[in-house]
Parts: sequence; structure tokens; C-alpha cells
Amino acid sequence: MPEDDSLYTAMIWALSIGIIIVIVTLILTRPAPESFTELYFNNHTILPEYVSQGTKYNYSFTMHNLENNATNYNYTISTELYQLDYSCENPDLYLETQGNDTIPTRYTETNDQALFIKEKDYNISFNYDIKTGLKIISYKLVGIDGNDKYEIRIDHQKNLAYFIADKKIIVMNITSTTDSHKLSLQVSNLTTTLQIDDDIFYLSTPNDYTIGFPRFETTNTYAEIYNFVIDRKSAKESVNLRIADSKYQEYSLIKNSNPTILIQNTKFLADYTPEELVYNKLYYQPVVVAKHISQSATYYTNNSINLSSYTVRAYFRMNSNSQLKLGLDNIKIIYDRATNNITIGNQVFNVTTTSYDDLIIKIIDNKATIMLNNEELLNMTGNYKDAMPVLETINYVNILEFSAKANEEPITVNFKLPDKVQQSYAGLYTLDTIKTISKPIGYKINNTINTTNNASATQDINANLTKGLTEDDKQRLTDFFDRQKLPWTDYRISASYLDRNKDQNFTLSFRDIEKTLYTITIDSKEKTITTNYMQNNILSTETSNITLSVITRLSIDATNNTLSISINDQNVFNKNLDKTTDGIIIFDYGNITLLNAQVEDKNSNSIKIYKRQTNVDCRPLLVDRYIYNNQTTISDKASATINGYVIFDQPFDIAKVQIDIGNNQEIHYWVRNIQ
Repeated sequence: MPEDDSLYTAMIWALSIGIIIVIVTLILTRPAPESFTELYFNNHTILPEYVSQGTKYNYSFTMHNLENNATNYNYTISTELYQLDYSCENPDLYLETQGNDTIPTRYTETNDQALFIKEKDYNISFNYDIKTGLKIISYKLVGIDGNDKYEIRIDHQKNLAYFIADKKIIVMNITSTTDSHKLSLQVSNLTTTLQIDDDIFYLSTPNDYTIGFPRFETTNTYAEIYNFVIDRKSAKESVNLRIADSKYQEYSLIKNSNPTILIQNTKFLADYTPEELVYNKLYYQPVVVAKHISQSATYYTNNSINLSSYTVRAYFRMNSNSQLKLGLDNIKIIYDRATNNITIGNQVFNVTTTSYDDLIIKIIDNKATIMLNNEELLNMTGNYKDAMPVLETINYVNILEFSAKANEEPITVNFKLPDKVQQSYAGLYTLDTIKTISKPIGYKINNTINTTNNASATQDINANLTKGLTEDDKQRLTDFFDRQKLPWTDYRISASYLDRNKDQNFTLSFRDIEKTLYTITIDSKEKTITTNYMQNNILSTETSNITLSVITRLSIDATNNTLSISINDQNVFNKNLDKTTDGIIIFDYGNITLLNAQVEDKNSNSIKIYKRQTNVDCRPLLVDRYIYNNQTTISDKASATINGYVIFDQPFDIAKVQIDIGNNQEIHYWVRNIQ
């Protein structure tokens, strides 16, 4: 019907108009094409995880332009080198002496939890140089029950190594005939791999080779043990191996020119994570701001090397146009980095250099052997006893170590550069720890083994610690105090600790062998600080009320026997004491989390850091940063592939290689140094 046709026509037109409106609306409201840039590493699965110094590592990355127009990219390639901060984890392992023989037995004894090995998979490595004696050295893992889990005994006279475990002995032939060695031990749940120099031995791991403490022992052998590392797979832990019977001396060198480094200021970085996190920490690490202000400096000492057989070592890093001159009486060595030549007298040697160079003069029976990076250059003869070394640097040379060591006995002389910060570490000692150190292995008190029990450091305040000791034990304790005492006249002690519930006590004592010079006790419950001190040979006591917080900072300033004490920047004590030097610091802190403890000599750039609580998180320290900037224009929908490489030419622990194209867009990868 005509009416129906008109109706259908109207409906068709309405639908058509509606469809057109929808299409137009979609076209007009369609979002603009998404714009972004793809940034990725090519073949990312083969990027290195472990690297070596001096080796070239290639990589490439791609920028894919999807910005809908040609785009100019300013990209940055950076390499950051870090060293792990072991100052809060670095445990001390002391190599003590038992007996008074010419070459006595030496051993390590520890119950430091930072050294406790509980992982099923771990690596142990260390170097050792045999000096004299029977040339026998042993390494053990001792369980908490005192029994050996296993022992590796190495006899370099018979060229045999013994792996002793489960009442069984495995005998292995070794081929190395030198006096300098390296041992590496890789322990897993199933296999144990032992490497002594170039000899590799594969053993089974039938029982649990974990849950224990490391121990060294040498009998009738003098060996220098160093570079001891526990690699827990998740973290590599360098251990300070302290030679307890070493006669250690320090001489401050004199300069006849302006300093090569001007210390502008020393400050501390302080921050801590929110308390609800697992690790609460206060991070106090000295940061020295320095400025190079001259091109050369000469260092010398008025103290002679009073040894007949010794090795002088200069360990340093040079610029491309630097020079270093080392002199020892009639020995004059000139090392020119521009030409890689060493001149000794009228002889010139072309040498192979590294990022850090090791120049030594070894004196034995009036014979001098000169070596660079373990390469022998020249032998000379002369009288070098009572020699006084001279070191000259030109165009700034970074001196890491300048020292002299006896070749046949544990004597070390460290020469301190006056414009270089000297940073050292010490253990956290309680009074019982010190008493334990003075006793040989197995010493018993009331039929129980004498161990550290965190006994109060305030006990026996006037006691002479040598009372009742044998001459050998007395000498051992005297040597310990000589190593650890503070010889400084003016110094600052700082300690920070976390006491969440404000219910613990913290005690810091300063004493010599004969008596305690002063003791500071903070009582959190009573909110008091008590100071016991010696004044006019009389023991006095002073108590003050204080305000405490969750984190408490104790600061002690000693200047010419005047002692000033502050708690959280509030001064609470000022007195002139009989003596405030030549003592050691004793800590007693119970269940408190000790965050920081260190002492600084106010008259030199010397800082001693006391080992912190082992459960405090450590952060990596930036060693160096290398940055490369460039730009490129990429057409829309096009890509650009950049090829690059990196060479790690200086020591580090971990490194980060990062590509940054701005707008918070970056990619990176991390590597670890296997050396």
C-alpha cells in the first residue's frame, strides 16, 4: 500500500541518517594514534652477569620510533662502578699465637655470627704465603659443638694435601713449588671442589659441610694469610684477617711541599628507613670532600726501617702523564706512566702496567730485588738496614698503600700519607671477650669453656687484667692492647643504637690493661646517664637525667684529657680526667641493635670504624661513573640500533650499565666482578 511504502521509506532514511551520524561521530572522536618509543637490549639473554677487569664486553640496543613523527633522541650511556660497603658486615678473624717457640702454633678462634656459615652452597677462598718453617697450613670448618666438620691440611714440603672428614682421609698430590698460594673451596649439597693453585680436586659431600665457623691453624710454620673471602652466593663477604701477634707500627710521613689533596670538610650521611621495615638503620659513613691543589709532593720519614729482611711496597694508581719516584738509600726508582718506563740508575725497563700498580723492593741479606706487578726487573746489592724510604708523586698519584713488612716474622710498618684519609676497622669487644683473647685454646673457668657472654663492661673497673696470667698470656693481652689502643690525644667517639622499646642499657668503657679510665652507662628505663671516671686517682661518679628517643646518639669528645659527653646533641658531662688516651673501647649493649660506632682522630685524617651489627643492611658505595652522550634522529616507524662496549679497567664489586633516552625511560643491566 502507498502508506506502507512511505513508512518503509521514512524508516530507511532514518536508519541511514543514524548510521551516517554514528560514523561521523566515530571519526571525529577517534583517539589519536598512541605514541611511544620502544627501547630494548638486543640478545638480552647473552648479556654478561660476571665480568673480569680489562676484558671488552659488547652489547647493542635498539630504539624503535612509534611517536608518529620523526624524533630526535638525546641518549646517554652510563657505567657506574660500585664497591660493596662491608664496613657494617666486615667481620674480624684473629690469628692468635700459642706457645713461645721460635715458630709457634698460630690459630683462629671465633664465635662471630657474621662468620657463621649456614648455607648449603658457598665458596671459600684465601691467599697464603709460606715464609719459613715446616710449610704446613690447615683450614677447617668447626661446628658449634667444637668438632671439625672437615679439615684441609696442606703440606708443601711433601707436596701433599689432605681432606679430612667423617673419620676418613683423602690424600691428594699437589704440584705447586712456589711459596705464594691460593686456595679455593666450592661446597654444594652434593659435591665439593677444592683448588690449590692450579690443582683441582673433585670430592663428594656426603654429610653436611655447613653450620660452623672457619678456622686456620699453622704449626711450626710462619705464613701470611690474606684475601679471605666467604662467598655466600647471594653476597660476597670479605673478612678482615687480623694477625694478632703482628708487631704493627705506623709512621706519619713528612712532606716538603703543599698537600696534593686539601681536605675541605668531613661530614656524615645519616638516614634510616621507617621503623616498620625489617631493617632499621642509621647509616653513618664518613664522606670526605677533597680538592687537588698541586702537581707534586715528596713524602719522607725520619724513622728508619729497623729490619734486616723486609719488603717495601707502594701500591698506587697513576694518570697517563704521572710519575712516581721511590727511593731507599742508594736505590732510586723512577716510574713514568707516559712512556711505561721504569728507570733504575742508568737502566731503563719497559713495563706492563695495570689500573693499579704494585711496586716493591724486597731486601734479603743486603740484596734488593725490584719488582713491578710481580715481574722481576733488577737485583742490586748494598747495605739497606736502617734505610729511610722516600716517595715522590708528580701529576697526582693515588697512593693506596705504602708499607714495609718483615719477610720472616710478623712485623708491619705502615707509612701514613698526611693528606690521605686513613680508615681502619676494629671489633666490638666486651670485657669477657678481652679476657678470652688472653687465654689459649680450651682455657676453662669453673669447668666451662671461656666464651664471650656480653658480661657487663662496668665490672672490675679498677682490675688489672693481667692479674693471675702466665707470662705468655700476659704478653698476648699486652700485644692485643698495643694493636687496638687509641694513641690519639684528641679524638671523637660516636655511637648510635636502636632501642625500640626504650628498655635496654648501653655501656661504653675506655680502659687500659691496669684500670678503667671512664665508663658511660645509659639506662633507658630510668632515663639517666651515669659516668664513672678517674680524677686525681679517685673514682668518681656523676649521674644526669636525659631525654631518649628510639634512636640514641652518644658523642664523646676527648681533648687533652678533658672529656665532654653528649646524648642526642644534649651536653651532659664536662670534666678534666686523669687520662683519656692509650686505652681501648669496650661495648656492652645486650639486645640493642648497635647501628654505628667509630672514633676519629681530630689531629689527622684517621678514622677507626668498629664492626657494626651484622643484620644491618649495607649499601653499595659508588666508586666511579663514566658517561657517554650522543644523539640521533629516527624517522617515524623506523628503528636505530646502537652498538657499544664496556671495559672495566679498575677494581669494583658490582657495576651498572644503563641506557637513558629521557622521560624516565631507561634500560640497564648489572654485572659482578669475578676477580
